Amino acid sequence: MDAQKATLFQLVDGNKQFRIPIYQRAYSWRQEHCTRLLNDVMTIAEAGPGLSHFLGSVVYIAEGNFMAAGVNSLLVIDGQQRLTTLSLMLLALRKIASNGTDVGATAKRIGNLYLFNGNEDETSDDYIKLRLTRSDKETYRKICLDIPLGPEDDNRIQANYRFFLNAFEPGRLDPVEAYKGIQRLQLVYIALELGHDNPQLIFESMNSTGLDLAQADLIRNFVLMGLPHQLQDKIYKHHWYPMESHFGQQYRDRFDSFMRTYLTVQTGNIPREDEVYASFRKHALAMPTTQAGELDRMEMVARNLSEQADYYACIAFGKEADPELRAAFHDLATLRADVAHPFLLELYGDWKKGLLSRDEMLNLVRLTESYVFRRFLCGIPANSMNKTFAGLCKGVDKSKYFRSAQAEFLKLSSYRKFPGNAETTQMLSDKDVYNTPRCAYLLERLENHAHSKEPIRVAANLTIEHVMPQSLTPEWKTALGQDAEEVHHRLLHTLGNLTLTGYNSDLGCKSFKDKLEKKEGGFLSSPLALNSYIRKQTEWGKVQIEARAAQLAQVVLQVWPEPDGTTLAEFQTGVAAESESYTLDHYKLGGAIGEIYKRLEEGLLALHPAARRECKKLYIAFKLETNFVDIIPQAAKLLLVFNLAFDQVDDPKGLCRDITNLGRWGNGDVELAVTDLSQVDYALDIAAQSLAAQTQE
Repeated sequence: MDAQKATLFQLVDGNKQFRIPIYQRAYSWRQEHCTRLLNDVMTIAEAGPGLSHFLGSVVYIAEGNFMAAGVNSLLVIDGQQRLTTLSLMLLALRKIASNGTDVGATAKRIGNLYLFNGNEDETSDDYIKLRLTRSDKETYRKICLDIPLGPEDDNRIQANYRFFLNAFEPGRLDPVEAYKGIQRLQLVYIALELGHDNPQLIFESMNSTGLDLAQADLIRNFVLMGLPHQLQDKIYKHHWYPMESHFGQQYRDRFDSFMRTYLTVQTGNIPREDEVYASFRKHALAMPTTQAGELDRMEMVARNLSEQADYYACIAFGKEADPELRAAFHDLATLRADVAHPFLLELYGDWKKGLLSRDEMLNLVRLTESYVFRRFLCGIPANSMNKTFAGLCKGVDKSKYFRSAQAEFLKLSSYRKFPGNAETTQMLSDKDVYNTPRCAYLLERLENHAHSKEPIRVAANLTIEHVMPQSLTPEWKTALGQDAEEVHHRLLHTLGNLTLTGYNSDLGCKSFKDKLEKKEGGFLSSPLALNSYIRKQTEWGKVQIEARAAQLAQVVLQVWPEPDGTTLAEFQTGVAAESESYTLDHYKLGGAIGEIYKRLEEGLLALHPAARRECKKLYIAFKLETNFVDIIPQAAKLLLVFNLAFDQVDDPKGLCRDITNLGRWGNGDVELAVTDLSQVDYALDIAAQSLAAQTQE
């Protein structure tokens, strides 16, 4: 490795071409980055003689030995954003110089010094000193050769070139001063030695300025950077570029989401958003190599990623060819059930391997939707579903895939459980579904269940209608009877009182008779299946609303079914739940310690609807599926052991003790002694952290 300080001219002087490898991200500096660089250039131009401005580093590796004749090709490992932006600034100065504006040098001199290899023909690929990648290359080439730009050149290259042209318009920045400032810029260039220096490790350790690299950029560089040029081109053309094309304009964000899903399936752990690259790197390096060694491994990694990205695009981006499967994925997307993607990705891959039939695949996708939507209807917090779906396939017997997967849903317990028919029906009888973000989806799916081959879309021209109106008029009060206020308050927003109409404003607060018989838009003339029960009624009140709710609840159970109950016995492990053989009397909790315990128990059970207490021989456990706090009673204090690693706990008062690798009762590495009622609230805050670690990411 050779590191030297140089001016921009010294860096680019000679027959050189700085090539941006295909694995690098596209040019991405925005206007604010260009403004910052231009300000630096103008500031150093105004400084005293001999002063310079350090711009940063450029890291490159020569593709071959340096030649006296011909153009030497240098692969840029780090610094392409700075090099490209400075080149665009110089191209803008060259352009206005060619139009007669004084910039301190002729257009030809600027080109010969910084932009072109003058000994090469303009038609040669080696003529332009900076060779970009992908669509950036062609736009940059057109600017260099004064070729008119077209719609296909609508990218950051064109936008920033025009930014600099505008900046040097008469009356704005002085182009002479700008050219002077560019000449004073200093960089450090680091020349790596092919075969000796590891460009990937150096790239990762560089403190990059400007626009931070996304996890997607780091992953692409890791896979492609260390490979021979021909293998880079092969992998990029056949695997990486087709994969990138699936993600469209939102490539960076979408790719990161895909990678989290992919890694969850591959490793069983959900990586944090800022640790996607580190997790992928660890996973890739753990993959076995063949006799071809590391090069073959990277091609295998790229091939696998590309295949999984194909599957992910079918699930998440509407690319699925099968219309019924595509509709099922769309409905899950409407529920914003991205947490289910790891489970669906594994299902999809197993379907492609022939482990599932097409109908079994479709039914399992719909069962996933049922699980998500029933939990929503029953008001069960959704923050545990990411871990549920991350591990759901682990217990599936893939030789009996379809039935075993249903059994895994039924095995979910406590806060992860699949809501049953009775619970779902009961919740729908008096749940406010109108003031939820899924009300239109619920009514649309119920309507389409009656005529699945001619589906309607609520967003097109229908709105949600309250049969019993939101404003209780005197006429409605009379119709509802003496309990009108109570009926209106309890049943207004429930499923039994809601329907769809294209005439919401026309129906308004009219009486039921008027809503029923209105010539245009009345329920009697409505073709919607949702209104079939309403059309048969002569009055509307508590009895009718509750009866319709019960009727629609049965349709809900058909649209969002529960798993086949017979599968549970078939795949039950036979492990019986541990029976509680101790009671609180076992611990002799009396006096002040008894009062402290009572307050703690009330607070711990209130942290989650599914929290429960189990009395063990040596401690009292508070748990969901597993313990989150254990209380060890002692004569003068209660020792609380939280199921957290010590580096996870937020303990601003510093009262917790690290008991990692120490012999103790209970589960976890964090201990807190509680001796006074004043400490209870603080202990409950720590307990909430332990609970969150169990139920959330």
